[in-house]
Amino acid sequence: MRLHRFPLPPSVNEYLKPSGKHGRFVKTDVYKAFEAKVYIWSLKNNAILHDLRLFFKDLNVPLQVDLYFVFHKPRIIKKDGVIKSGRNDSNNFIKPCFDSLSKLLGIDDSFFNCQFIERLYCENESDQQVIIDIKECKVRSLDEFKKVES
Repeated sequence: MRLHRFPLPPSVNEYLKPSGKHGRFVKTDVYKAFEAKVYIWSLKNNAILHDLRLFFKDLNVPLQVDLYFVFHKPRIIKKDGVIKSGRNDSNNFIKPCFDSLSKLLGIDDSFFNCQFIERLYCENESDQQVIIDIKECKVRSLDEFKKVES
């Protein structure tokens, strides 16, 4: 199943901030704005989400969740065509994306066993998004892993 135009989350660096003397982390305003975008997206995609919730309701197998983070080209590529370093590291966007996806689907993100992450770019800023592919997978043994490796 492929989900299109999922809102691009804030990075994990923008996601939570320490608060109080005990250093408890709270959601930032940036993350709350992202949650609002996810809510609007969920309303537009309610039929697909409903089908996925029904499908995953009694499913107790791991899921492969592939994420394609689509950034506006100037965010990740310099004018000379070189990739910008230190910005928009796709690994920093995984947790907020998984957190909101698991909440929408009603399943714990511990079922997200495998993942493929790719960073893409778009020419129009309004096309920034996450494309999400979800399918069943399995937890492999070390022996199975070694067989594929050789």
